[in-house]
Amino acid sequence: KDLSKLQKFTKEKLNGALKTNGIVKGDSKLTVIDGISDIFESKSSYTVNLENFEPDTIKYLIKGAKIEKLLYTVNQPNFAKGFIDITGNITGAKPENLAGNIVTKIYEGTVNTQVVNANFDTKLKKVLNFKGDIVTNLKPYQLVSNVNLLTSLANVFVKKAVVNIKDNSINSDYQVKIGNLSNLYDLTNTKMQGAITLEGTISKTKDLIVTGSSNTLKGKVDFQLKNDDFTANVNKIEVKSLANMLYYPEVFDSLANAKVTYNLVKSSGKVDATLSDGRFLPNKFSAILNQFAKFDLTKEVYESVKLDSTINKEIINSTVKMKSKLTEITVPSSTLNSKTRTIDAIVEAKIK
Repeated sequence: KDLSKLQKFTKEKLNGALKTNGIVKGDSKLTVIDGISDIFESKSSYTVNLENFEPDTIKYLIKGAKIEKLLYTVNQPNFAKGFIDITGNITGAKPENLAGNIVTKIYEGTVNTQVVNANFDTKLKKVLNFKGDIVTNLKPYQLVSNVNLLTSLANVFVKKAVVNIKDNSINSDYQVKIGNLSNLYDLTNTKMQGAITLEGTISKTKDLIVTGSSNTLKGKVDFQLKNDDFTANVNKIEVKSLANMLYYPEVFDSLANAKVTYNLVKSSGKVDATLSDGRFLPNKFSAILNQFAKFDLTKEVYESVKLDSTINKEIINSTVKMKSKLTEITVPSSTLNSKTRTIDAIVEAKIK
């Protein structure tokens, strides 16, 4: 009637009640337990074979378990609602002889945005739906899973995720497909457009390490996250395409190489970038120069442009140095506020 009273056995607090009934028959050599349960308000059944009173094989079916009831039972906030079906066929229950498979289906899932915002300091507004399928094969001390998770933000695919129950380590590949970057606004608070695909690996032993790459903006980005420290190498992405993705004015066209370092907890970092074969596109700045100096800036080629930026939360401070055959342009001070989407910059232009 009250699972919380079992805390001294379960170590973690449980809530609610649990009812199960069935038949036990056998002896010390082989005991068979057949039962039914309403766990998580589902329709569930199970068969357990015991050899010498230790689990040997387990078959179970959980049909229509409610996600909100599951979260409540394991003493977690009401993050989401929906349903889960689980079919388990465990032919070897002992860790050293683990064998069998578990098939999990998640459907009609909806995130409770108010609860998520309160617990994770996010600002989700749009309804976030999800569904998924997970097939887990059991091996000695290992759970090996294939995952397809579809959400209204992004789709996540995992070919092989290995969880070692002996040392609690994780090794997995992943692919994340975001069909419309504008759907991420509630998470990033940054207007974006376009699509992107990320592929990489996840490992967790002592440290959490996520590696990944993306062929995007007509170039490539490789990155690594080690605990809270993020680093990325940007190779030949198109600056004009980047500006378009971020809804910024397209004022300059070039290829960019960059090294990015960023700490997720401190929300601070650095960007060291070099832009090659750059050209100004027609814009207000080039029009002003043409008006006062009778000089067409858009005809100049900048073989190398140096850009250094520091990031402190939503504030990005930058310096720029660029030189062409007839011009030299320096930005000794520039402040971009990504929250208010404003730029305040000093621009010094010298024309021969």
